[in-house]
Amino acid sequence: MFVPLIDFKKASNTDLDAIIDIYQRCIHHNFKPVLGEAFAKSQENEEELLDFLLEQLANTYLMLIDESISAFAIVEEDEIKMIMMEPEKQQQAYGAFFLEHLENQRKENIDQFYIRLPKALDYSINFFQHLGYEIVSEYQEEEMEWVECNKKF
Repeated sequence: MFVPLIDFKKASNTDLDAIIDIYQRCIHHNFKPVLGEAFAKSQENEEELLDFLLEQLANTYLMLIDESISAFAIVEEDEIKMIMMEPEKQQQAYGAFFLEHLENQRKENIDQFYIRLPKALDYSINFFQHLGYEIVSEYQEEEMEWVECNKKF
């Protein structure tokens, strides 16, 4: 049985191309079918994305599978601002493993983890609920409905 080599590291400038690639593939694979073409197009400004990722680089963590960047997460304090796994690796328990790693890295300093998700992404909400996150609020912002989920440690 083949067991992949899994590693984690903080992101650096040299990782930006791989992060952008994962982001763009996730937008088109996961988000576009649910949130629509207009949403996907609104996310295609590569210059804005690069600026955002550069601002968040110190808070960006990577999951490497067989030495290849396969997922990234942007985490500030007790908030997961973004977490994305390349589409080919989704639904193989890698995301749960990555999230557990992030939680374990933070447990000593925080008492909960929080994420907000578009309400239309019910598969993402279900994923987090399956891993012990609870919906704590729902609200409307900028023409989109959002769900806040958290997990207490």
